[in-house]
Amino acid sequence: MAEAMIGSAFLNALVKILLDKLVSHEAITNLFEGKNPIINLLNELKIRLLSVDGLLDDAEEKQIDHLKVRIWLDELKGVIYEADELMGMVNTKALVLKVEGESGSNVSMVLTKLIPTSFHSFDRVIKLEMEANILPILNLLVGRKDELGLKVGLHNRCHNTLLAPLVQQSDVRGRDSVKETIVNSLIYDAGGHNLFVIAIVGIGGIGKTTLAQLIYDEPRVKEHFNELKAWITVSNDFDVLKIMKLIFLKLISQRDCGIEEPKELQFRLKEVLTRKKFLFVFDDVWNEDPIKWNVLKSTFMSATYGSKIIVTTRSIHIANIFMTGAQQPHYLSELSEEDCWQIFTKHAFDDGEDLSAYLDFQGIGKEIVKRCGCLPLAVKYIGVALHSERNPRKWENVLESNMWELYDTQRIHILPTLWLSYRCLPSYLKPCFAFCSVFPKDYSFNKKEMVLLLMAEGFLQPEIGTKMEEVGEKYFDGLVSRLLLQRSSENESNFNMHDLVHDLAMYVSSEFCFCSDGHRNFSNLTSKTRYFSHDLAIEGLEKFEDLSKSKRLRTFIALNAFSRKIDYMKLVEKLVTRNIYLRVLSISEAYFVEELPSSIGNLQHLRYLNLSWSRVTKLPDSICTIYNLETLVLSNCHNLSCLPPKIGNLIKLLHLDIRNSPLKEMPDNMCKLIDLESLSDFVLGNDGGSNVKELGELRRLHGRLRISGLQNVKNVNDVLEAKLSTKSLSELALEGKGSTNDSNHEKSVLDALQPHTNLSKITISGYQGTSFPQWVGNHYSL
Repeated sequence: MAEAMIGSAFLNALVKILLDKLVSHEAITNLFEGKNPIINLLNELKIRLLSVDGLLDDAEEKQIDHLKVRIWLDELKGVIYEADELMGMVNTKALVLKVEGESGSNVSMVLTKLIPTSFHSFDRVIKLEMEANILPILNLLVGRKDELGLKVGLHNRCHNTLLAPLVQQSDVRGRDSVKETIVNSLIYDAGGHNLFVIAIVGIGGIGKTTLAQLIYDEPRVKEHFNELKAWITVSNDFDVLKIMKLIFLKLISQRDCGIEEPKELQFRLKEVLTRKKFLFVFDDVWNEDPIKWNVLKSTFMSATYGSKIIVTTRSIHIANIFMTGAQQPHYLSELSEEDCWQIFTKHAFDDGEDLSAYLDFQGIGKEIVKRCGCLPLAVKYIGVALHSERNPRKWENVLESNMWELYDTQRIHILPTLWLSYRCLPSYLKPCFAFCSVFPKDYSFNKKEMVLLLMAEGFLQPEIGTKMEEVGEKYFDGLVSRLLLQRSSENESNFNMHDLVHDLAMYVSSEFCFCSDGHRNFSNLTSKTRYFSHDLAIEGLEKFEDLSKSKRLRTFIALNAFSRKIDYMKLVEKLVTRNIYLRVLSISEAYFVEELPSSIGNLQHLRYLNLSWSRVTKLPDSICTIYNLETLVLSNCHNLSCLPPKIGNLIKLLHLDIRNSPLKEMPDNMCKLIDLESLSDFVLGNDGGSNVKELGELRRLHGRLRISGLQNVKNVNDVLEAKLSTKSLSELALEGKGSTNDSNHEKSVLDALQPHTNLSKITISGYQGTSFPQWVGNHYSL
């Protein structure tokens, strides 16, 4: 019951996204001009969506105690997705007609990829789908509003549009004593053992990881363990080989050690640790198998006297397995009400705000803190949710919410404060938050990666005068500021979710999002599943046939694809056959991918394709017919020497990442990608020096750009036409094979490349002996 209750909350955003596609859409009008039956059906869809939108607030409240309302919302979510997919077909057909019409190509071949093979008429598909499935179900659902007692606009949502300040690691109270005790143990106490283990134990949300992070970053600790330090997030999967590899890679600062044999890895790790003093943190340990710990411990014993390990866990039994001798774990108890109140006020009010002006709030706030069970995590979340809310009635609504009762009676199993934080999110952030559950617990992602995924899924709502990436960054920062995303302890440039927040995201997404991380059975997949990821480090895709249950996937992400040799050609062919609505396909790090089937061109809805770190040698020409493609990631594809010649047809392409891929040259007509915003590299071949002028048409380029092969430029005027001075680049790398025999021409080429004055970093290589032009200034490195 709770799953559907929470999962329905972001329907407001899904409905709005769909309405935006229907209202004042020129492509739809042009596509169905003169076809009144279809236009009428689309207008009826718009009317029904407006009717549904007004009922959602009341339905969210009433479903808690009414099973029929819960079922109503679940059915509604499914039909909204289907309507959105239908509109995706309409928009894609309009795009195909535009591109193919301009190029004079055969339109019909591409259009057949948009519809199921059992139909031969696009218009017929739209009409049948609307008349047989979407409109009848919507009419039925709207018609039941009186039966279910649903009213329009009965409840007010939490708006809370102002962002709370970002939380710092120093936001901790009541732990000074235990922190100092553990720091002293790390620095002074060896306990008579080469390896000394300190365990921090407590329930979820009590602050174990935060305390460990404070200790890990303590200056005295950093100075004491200045040789080796590593933070390892363990979570549910206590895989000894995986943990040894993670530690080894952190210590040697490499991406892959190339060692798969456990004994060899164990021997190499012992070598690295020999006669060195280290500090390791094993965060969030769940596995109670002492044998696994003994294997790891034997590997660490080569280290010098005074090496330490901190373990955080919810289990006292696990703590006893890790510790030696007569050690005692540090058990974190609940904070005092006063400490929790201080945490709450820090997040609910602005810095320096006079609390005496809000006496009416303090009594309510202190009662809310009590309901949080004095858990610091819960107190933080509810404080952030109420930040800048200065209506005492809103605070009373939180205190009086029946969510507390549901938790107290074990009818749901997430913290009420987390749910209330989610409930108070602006509607546009809710589907973004739910989507994050497609990744397993403790998975770290970077901001840019997530923004591009959210954009591909259509979760970003356009804002006049603002780039979509900027909208996505604002959404992402909104989740961070509300603590729903946090900086990774292992890599500060990445983000992840607290375990309890991830549990909430899974509730929110319900069966529409499925993460196969070894703890969820493939048999749980349903026809409603839209977002799917699979961790190949845990298990292969032997059960891939179970994916046949889901034929409307929007996302397929293979995680840790480097770990298994899989027939990716067969995998992609099955995805293409079964899931024509796919928007995201990521098989990054798939070392064994050497080619893709030409059938990938059938994925006409695809917006994001990631093949980085694969062994692909070339891309099928059919990729150039995926006109919706926005992001193409081909970085570190070390066997890739060329791009498809017709890549210029991808007129919606915004991001092309080909870093560290040995392309010989760029194909002709790159200038057609006029909306391209980020291009990592531009390669000038032996006979393609004049292609540099095509950069002139890419007026929206920003960020980092590397131009190589500049020695192939014959005509300086071609360089002038590149118009780098009009592009807001932040970094520019220039590479050539300069020769002092032609230094004047080389200097002229560099001089003509004069970039925008806001450039912050320039790297120039291959021009020894060539004098640099004046614009280079002091911002270059050789």
